[in-house]
Amino acid sequence: IELSRPFIEISERVAHILELDYCGIDILYGENGEPIVCEVNSNAFFAAMESVSGVNVAAKYAQYIYETIYR
Repeated sequence: IELSRPFIEISERVAHILELDYCGIDILYGENGEPIVCEVNSNAFFAAMESVSGVNVAAKYAQYIYETIYR
């Protein structure tokens, strides 16, 4: 799944503002195609993301936590 640059930027801004290292952000298209944040889940369920993307999200998240703790 390829995200457009505006979707990536708004997702990063939202996560930064809410001080979340990991979250699920639901984004909709506005009338003019602009991204609109619908909801933010601080404890996102990543099994669905894994099945859609083919990426082992749990392993990547565990690696991120490990690297954050031991840097």
